Amino acid sequence: MDVNYPPKPFTLPPAAAKALEQLADQFVAETLSESDEFIYQSRVVDKVQWKTLKTKDSVTAFRSRVCAPSSKSRSRIDSEDADALAQSPEMPEFYPITEKNIQSALSASYLGVSATCPEAHDREGTVYQEPKTMDKSRPKNSPMVFCTGFSPGTVEDAALGFLAETEARTQLRTLMCTEAQVDRVQILARIQGPSFEDPFRFLGVKWMALSIPGAAKRYLKPRDYLLLESSGMALDSDGERFCYLLSHSIVLDQVPEFGCFERQTFSACHIVRPSKGEGEVEIFSRGFKMATKSLVERLSMNQYCDVLLAVPLMIEEAYTRKLIWLLRTEARGVRSLRMALVPTEPGQALEACLSCNDKLNSGIGKLFGYSICVLCRQCACRKCTVKRFLPREAGNSKKKIALKFCLKCYLEAKNLSAWQVGINSLSVTGQELMQ
Repeated sequence: MDVNYPPKPFTLPPAAAKALEQLADQFVAETLSESDEFIYQSRVVDKVQWKTLKTKDSVTAFRSRVCAPSSKSRSRIDSEDADALAQSPEMPEFYPITEKNIQSALSASYLGVSATCPEAHDREGTVYQEPKTMDKSRPKNSPMVFCTGFSPGTVEDAALGFLAETEARTQLRTLMCTEAQVDRVQILARIQGPSFEDPFRFLGVKWMALSIPGAAKRYLKPRDYLLLESSGMALDSDGERFCYLLSHSIVLDQVPEFGCFERQTFSACHIVRPSKGEGEVEIFSRGFKMATKSLVERLSMNQYCDVLLAVPLMIEEAYTRKLIWLLRTEARGVRSLRMALVPTEPGQALEACLSCNDKLNSGIGKLFGYSICVLCRQCACRKCTVKRFLPREAGNSKKKIALKFCLKCYLEAKNLSAWQVGINSLSVTGQELMQ
């Protein structure tokens, strides 16, 4: 076992932290620009350049047919990079959100991202264009992958689902994106975190170790990832809100490669913005994954597609987090955000389902049985019961417990303000960080 394993948390020098922040902002801005360009092109995918890989939950992933060579495999950050990045003429424009006339609920701590990079101002193109940051970071022979589609939900719900400011939440979110076993997660450096002004913000460095379950682990070495992660909400150049999640492989001297793991290189940036359809958001994600041996290339690419296609699952996870928050407020006697439930007289608990009023003690209701909602403690028939599976212990992905909620409580949680839940969860997050 390596002397430096497992990696220990550390404090980044101010110059390195600033360089990582600018690098993350550059990736997000470029992905937003690609999303704008895709919308400008009427959302038409050029099948000559892109091959359809996978479709899931109304979101489709595409892979580039030609892999352009690249000189770098991962982004290494030091003080020289910080100076060069700050002076880069390709850096998109950022401006404080308070300069835009928007809802007062949005804080001045947000950053508005210009929706177009300099090269996007000219739709006709130029003779020479500087390679973009993601293209520079992409390893040789690794194809670009992007996915696009629509999903029910709101931008705030997606931002809440993206947020993983603790190791336990990082593990839960990772389990939604891949079938791999999450062996270890560590947050090595925190640059920015959620606050009352910006409850969805996180910027930091994470290290994860994953292994393949089943028989495949005999042939595949456990993998580890050193990632720069950035999530939050911002404004585009039109003043429209969007949320983002960036996970990008980097190289740091403090975290060398370990002999017991195969260090992976990948990048994924998700952009979620409002759709014209009510209660619907538009998803645009792009990135790359380091090419592997031909025998496992298909498996590796399929797993990476699952990561890009996982945004609808993250939005659904936001609803689960709202349910858990309601459970915690019940335990503390806090009901300020809850709607009043219709009281049930003694002896009527087993008569009918509270959500649909179907009888529970006769006919089909008696045949299929009923459940007790863990939130309101009322009865719900089988079709009005919503199950959510959560780890029994923090950090344990194998042991899970099924929580049953009635449809009424589930819809109540779903309609809660994700912004308000994020703010009210800050005290809980603080307790988790101290554990």
